[in-house]
Amino acid sequence: MRAHRAYWAGFAEKGWAVAYGPVADPSGGYGAGFWALPDDQDARTLVDGDRLIRAGRGFRCDIFPMLGLVISKAPA
Repeated sequence: MRAHRAYWAGFAEKGWAVAYGPVADPSGGYGAGFWALPDDQDARTLVDGDRLIRAGRGFRCDIFPMLGLVISKAPA
């Protein structure tokens, strides 16, 4: 999991992350991420480069486009 976190943190450091992190679902933990990738980056290619996904231990990543995003403004 450390390598998984470090892998995605590298893309966040590039400014590609809108938000991401672990989800505490009582039925089982998982992560969620919202990414704004440059046009020349393919999300599937990034996922396929994740060692956790490549390990073949049942982890997966589903990719869906967001049709819109609402971000609240912090109170002034």
